[in-house]
Amino acid sequence: MFDRNRVDNATANQLAIPAEVTMSDGEVIVGHFIIASSRAFGEVLNGESPFLEFAPFQRDRRYIAKSAIRTVKLMEVPGGRALDAHSPCKANSTRIKRLASSATPNGRKSARPISS
Repeated sequence: MFDRNRVDNATANQLAIPAEVTMSDGEVIVGHFIIASSRAFGEVLNGESPFLEFAPFQRDRRYIAKSAIRTVKLMEVPGGRALDAHSPCKANSTRIKRLASSATPNGRKSARPISS
């Protein structure tokens, strides 16, 4: 009856661009701009719309007037570190699994060798 496809996919076509914004009154706000994934940030910033959608970290989204912005500093957000074979977390996890698999129900080690 109703076509909700456009509404349901609205957030899937957006990007969050992390930035530090200095307003004309000197206030510094850290958060991210919400832009369409089909456009570059510079294109949006220089576009004809007088407002930009901005979501400060740990606060509600808002629209800020471009005329009230003094500077925009884009921020790099570090990605998550993938665990690899050399990671101490992975090595300890593997060692614990080996020790657990070699133990018998009465708590003594079994005679079978531990394979890598």
